[in-house]
Amino acid sequence: MSHRKFNKLRYLFSTRFFLGIFFLFLIVGFSTTVYAAYERFAPGTTATIGEFVYEDDFTPSTEDCVANIYDPSGGAVVTNGAMSEAASGWHWYDYSIPAIGPEGIWPASMSCGTGGELVKVDKTFSVGAVIVSSSTISSAVWASSTRTLTDATINGGSLATTDELNSNDNILYDTINNASSSLFATLPGSIFSLGLV
Repeated sequence: MSHRKFNKLRYLFSTRFFLGIFFLFLIVGFSTTVYAAYERFAPGTTATIGEFVYEDDFTPSTEDCVANIYDPSGGAVVTNGAMSEAASGWHWYDYSIPAIGPEGIWPASMSCGTGGELVKVDKTFSVGAVIVSSSTISSAVWASSTRTLTDATINGGSLATTDELNSNDNILYDTINNASSSLFATLPGSIFSLGLV
């Protein structure tokens, strides 16, 4: 094989290699799915969906807007609900989520204007437990119908009260005190009787 053919082959393979790597990164880069985090609301609360809407000259819009909301099973719960609007261009719709509303993703959208001036925005949200603090967690546990208490009782099927703990502390103290008193009283006699002294 001549030197010239070898260089041409080397050039051909190196070009293909780099082009292959380039297209691989291009395909992987554009095929990666990006998931957005939806705003989360707790069951029994009010979900406010809204958006600032502006005219082409960036002044606040007073166009009428409507909201559409579907539950996680796809059933329409709000169809073309009239949205409130403020002079600032803020348009919103308040939806009261049922206390036993199904948890999951609630597809929602808002539409403003008509024809060539139509604006449609995705306002999907999720419903589920919202963790704000440790008191939120404890409230959720106590409110749960499936909670059970095991091995946490002293007298009767519930968590111990402060009075029960204090009472048991006193019993434990008396038991230790009596045991140490009787041990102190009988220990010297036991030592002498065994002939250890």
